[in-house]
Amino acid sequence: MDKSRRKFIGQFAVSALSAKALLGQSALADQSIDNPSLESWRDRERNRHGDRHTEVLILGAGISGLVAAYELTKAGYNCRILEARDRPGGRNETIRHGSVIKEFDREDVCQFSRDKSVYFNSGAGRISQRHTRLLGYCRELGVEMETFVNDNYTATYRMNEGYGGKPVPFRQLHASQRGLIASTLAQAIDQSLVDDLIEPYNVEQMLAMLKTFGDLQQDYTYQGSTRAGIVEGTGILSPAEPIEGVDFSDFMAAEDPWSQMELAAGERIDYQPNMLQPVGGMDKIPYAFAKRLRRRIQYESVVSKIERSGEGGTVTYTQYGRERAISADHIIVTIPLTVLQGIEHDFSEDISSAIDGAFYAPPGKVAFESERFWESEESIYGGVSYMESENSAIWYPSGDYNAKTGSLGCGYIYWGINFANMDNYQRNESALSQVEKTHPNIRQHARHGCSRSWKNTPFSEGGWSNVPPAPAFSHADGPYVFAGDHTTYLSGWQEGAVLSAHRAIEIVAQLVEAKQSLQAANL
Repeated sequence: MDKSRRKFIGQFAVSALSAKALLGQSALADQSIDNPSLESWRDRERNRHGDRHTEVLILGAGISGLVAAYELTKAGYNCRILEARDRPGGRNETIRHGSVIKEFDREDVCQFSRDKSVYFNSGAGRISQRHTRLLGYCRELGVEMETFVNDNYTATYRMNEGYGGKPVPFRQLHASQRGLIASTLAQAIDQSLVDDLIEPYNVEQMLAMLKTFGDLQQDYTYQGSTRAGIVEGTGILSPAEPIEGVDFSDFMAAEDPWSQMELAAGERIDYQPNMLQPVGGMDKIPYAFAKRLRRRIQYESVVSKIERSGEGGTVTYTQYGRERAISADHIIVTIPLTVLQGIEHDFSEDISSAIDGAFYAPPGKVAFESERFWESEESIYGGVSYMESENSAIWYPSGDYNAKTGSLGCGYIYWGINFANMDNYQRNESALSQVEKTHPNIRQHARHGCSRSWKNTPFSEGGWSNVPPAPAFSHADGPYVFAGDHTTYLSGWQEGAVLSAHRAIEIVAQLVEAKQSLQAANL
């Protein structure tokens, strides 16, 4: 494994902090501040009746910007969003027939068929059922949801060396892992090798539990299990016979530390089933917000300068080749830190340092339209297969089962530096050459490949922040308020973007209230 990917994995460990956030502790950059309560904020604003004289300018129509605008507009504030793209959503993007895929050095048009079930979520691809803030908006805005199958025991893991380089179903790996753990511990207990660790009165219960956990024999050895699969032709008119198990030592020998994480993916708090997705594409969420906000979103407005002016701020931007400027009492900045590095600004030293030190993951994705051979020939319905390669994952569609065609995610490249520099043909060929080691017949079915490198995408320049957020992001910086998943410990999740927006509108309301109180005191 190359050093760059090792560096990425080390920095990706920051995301482990999100587990703490999801368990109810603060996910804000300043963890001394409790997660904001939207209902309390709405109640306060309802009683105050908002302030239509307060101008709030929001930079970016990603999820955080849309949520902030939606809430502030409902509360009576005068809001406008400047968005550099020609669409809402930011890294929430769904590619369909006719979608234009723009990167710094290319522009491509998706050639998928017009079938509504054939689409590609090139950015955000799944929602944890614990992400209640985001799901609450889906419910409120009428975005229909369905199950996203993340864990599927029929899906596979393929190693380059282990198991002869052949894909192994997760059911076999899980059964062998549990069998190895259970048999090792049970035999140690039975032979009194760990008496100092287990109370005597717990021995029988522990042995019984381990026997069930690993499907062990009477002598506490693991000889295979029907959990891993059954011999064809058995289990109906004759007793089920377990297939020959796999040796888990091959898996333990893997050099790639991702392998252990991928086997336990469904155990991680933010990936536990069931996960969810909007019916018809992830971008149903930003477009639902945009429908409510209508003309408040100004597209193709590229910000070049952010500066203080009086008690507020002024933003210089270019739209349709013409430079313009707009001022507001408060400016909510949701622009990715990697993009802010190229924008002139007068933020505080703490904020500027955080921007200068930003490091974003460079992921990429590839998808093809394909006949659903994985369902008809391999009985894989949804889920993710993993590969010990740069192109680490194959995503099977979680819906429209048994339809003729679907969109097959043929690559999730976490460390996509090389991927970003490939042309479209090279990206597609690289994906197919790796996927065919799991699905040898992929080239017979796949067509119309399309891809997205987030590192190579204007106005994103990366997938998610890989460094802890600066505490200053949880506070106002004069007229500036900051939002975006990068300002929380839920970086890379839409829930982090929503949470940050709730903190941003809380700050704006506090600033407005403080100003009104000062004005009243001076009367």
